Amino acid sequence: MINGPKFPRQVKTIKMSFPLFNKALLIFSSIFLFPMLVLSFYMEPFGGSLTRMGGYLTNDYRSNTPQEYFTQPLFKGASSIEDYQQYYDVVVWGDSFSEDDSKSWLNYFSNGSGLTTILFNMNHISLDEVINSPIYRQQPPKLFIYQSVERNLILRNGSCPPDNSPITEQFNMPKINIKPLGIPVRTITRDRNYFVKGLQFTNTVNYLKKVALRSFLGIDKTEVHRFQLSRGGLFSSKENDSLLVTTKDFNLKGVTDEQIETAKCSLLSMQSRIRKTKTTEFIAVFFPDKTTVYSDYLLDKSYTDMSIAKKMENTNGLNVAPLVQTFKQAVKNGVVDLYLPEDTHCGFYAYKMAADSVLNLLDKMNRKSLL
Repeated sequence: MINGPKFPRQVKTIKMSFPLFNKALLIFSSIFLFPMLVLSFYMEPFGGSLTRMGGYLTNDYRSNTPQEYFTQPLFKGASSIEDYQQYYDVVVWGDSFSEDDSKSWLNYFSNGSGLTTILFNMNHISLDEVINSPIYRQQPPKLFIYQSVERNLILRNGSCPPDNSPITEQFNMPKINIKPLGIPVRTITRDRNYFVKGLQFTNTVNYLKKVALRSFLGIDKTEVHRFQLSRGGLFSSKENDSLLVTTKDFNLKGVTDEQIETAKCSLLSMQSRIRKTKTTEFIAVFFPDKTTVYSDYLLDKSYTDMSIAKKMENTNGLNVAPLVQTFKQAVKNGVVDLYLPEDTHCGFYAYKMAADSVLNLLDKMNRKSLL
């Protein structure tokens, strides 16, 4: 038997098509993607930290009032100690409540005083770095301002030096001349052309995930808490009868009198350290928490007695520009968006009030120096 040549076995390929599967997949995808597409068009970009972190719509909580701003910052924001290369009349050691180049209270302060000002963020640059820098030693400023938000006062002033010896001697600093600049302030209204900024797919997913956990499972692991208010009209946002706050405000719940006294001692020690050269005056500014400013309108009364700002402002011997009572009174008088509804920070009116408070205290110090 003669065997013929062997050829490779032919494998017959069968083309598979799944029209029904494709249609089902398309329908299934459309059910989920189309609503997300619509929501992505509808959602405004997150304009504040509270809406972004908490999973709330900016559309519901964004401020609608015109906000003032400066086209150019009137102070120097230092990113590191190396930026401190020349003399400034005022050195500010503060936090995010002082940082915004266009809206910071320091713009109003510099505009109203004519003093050159430099800002150091205390979260990145230490006090020792500032006062031990060559420029500070050679040409100390006329004024040193300590600025902190209320919720971090205990954390930032948690110890009192054992050798603490605050200066009790009364002496007058050299007069600080005030010459207002008179630079005009601009006004910006809400940007309604948000749709040109593109689809908000990432924000949409973030929002839907947090809403689903909160609404269906009762789980809220965000750093944002929503309070119901006893009245509306405190904000210009669509949701004007509720208050978004950072849960970091709750750091003050349960703070003891001993901790408060330690913080007072720490600040008095800092003031003594700054003033010991008798060339630099010291002023402290405490921006109250959002829960403090709107505490009279919280339906949940278990959070209305946390504030320590008033006690800190009443520290005997400490030069403080008071804000708490004036802020609360402004809200009572009908000022809308004193604090921004979607953010932890202030609107322009509160920043103007803060600058005025410092300028008023500075004026009192100047009059005292003439006696």
